[in-house]
Amino acid sequence: MLFMSERQKHVTVRNQKEVFSPSSGEKIDLRRRVFANFERGYIPAWALPIALETFTMGGKPPSVPPHRWIASYDSGLAQLEHGWTDDERYLIEQKLLSQGDVILIVPPVMEAPYALYDAHRKMKGQRKLEHVLSDIREAYAVAGFDLDEAVAYERQNLNDAAVVTFLEGLRPVLVEEMVEPLTVA
Repeated sequence: MLFMSERQKHVTVRNQKEVFSPSSGEKIDLRRRVFANFERGYIPAWALPIALETFTMGGKPPSVPPHRWIASYDSGLAQLEHGWTDDERYLIEQKLLSQGDVILIVPPVMEAPYALYDAHRKMKGQRKLEHVLSDIREAYAVAGFDLDEAVAYERQNLNDAAVVTFLEGLRPVLVEEMVEPLTVA
């Protein structure tokens, strides 16, 4: 989940603590520290209009652009970075949802870049990745579509690294194919 705040802030739900057995006194566990560290300047472009509607930007120097002033925190990314369990991530998310100066930002739902994308994208039975990539490439060559939207849609829905890499690599390959050599009359 992506959270934003007008302030750069640090929120702690639980500090690190060693847990000892009551009977033997031996260390049996280490409760990890669970926290959120809001940093400025890392909000996605699609979230900026929401931030501008929500926050007053009080105290922001005129020379600092709004997208550099707003602070954000991504609980999913923090979970990966710190090795937290889903329960630990849930603890910080619940704490942040109760904060008055923090808002949850839900990314917009991306639509498929073209009508048959999902059909072209299916790998089923004997249909392998090569077939998927071939169909997507052909659709782009024939009708074209916004590659950035296709990458965003792929990341949001299926997040297949091979397909994302392929889509990102389409632009230079197809630009070369589309350039026709000049002929002298």
